[in-house]
Amino acid sequence: MHILVLACDYTLYTDELSKANLSLQFTAGNEASNVIDAARECPIWLGDPHLVAELLRLNIKPKWIQSTWAGVSPLLADDLPRDYILTRAVGVFGQLMAEYLLTYLLAHERQVMKRIDHQKEEKWCDLQPGTLKNRQLLIVGAGDIGCVVAQMLSPFGVDLIGIVNIRIEHKYDTAQAKWYFNGF
Repeated sequence: MHILVLACDYTLYTDELSKANLSLQFTAGNEASNVIDAARECPIWLGDPHLVAELLRLNIKPKWIQSTWAGVSPLLADDLPRDYILTRAVGVFGQLMAEYLLTYLLAHERQVMKRIDHQKEEKWCDLQPGTLKNRQLLIVGAGDIGCVVAQMLSPFGVDLIGIVNIRIEHKYDTAQAKWYFNGF
């Protein structure tokens, strides 16, 4: 089977898929303009949504697009066709996003940027450090990523509130959070 891989870091995907030894053939790249002919022949595309959207705008369509991102917003633009199967990456970004959020929350509470500025100026910084304990955090769209964020922040004593449209029982039991379903 011939698969188009269109992603900024396409070699990562082709290397991993090749290791699976599935007898797959790849056309890969990180610019839509370089894979136009192959895109016409490939029924399956794996790609970054913003790059895949460029091909769709040229009226080239696969049978199936697998997004490399959790989000697929670029593929939902009004000027793009929708007569193909679209799937997205799920269950792989929770830890990364939770760490990203934790980094910025701690940097904010600890006033890291102000402290760095004071150090550069060789000044003593007498700012009182903040803490995450008893801070309130609202998680809107508490799916896979939101649940991992809640699990990671729970031990810090953060008062967590999550909003989600559909309740999936097993997801919400592991974090100490107030979950609101169906919009409240």
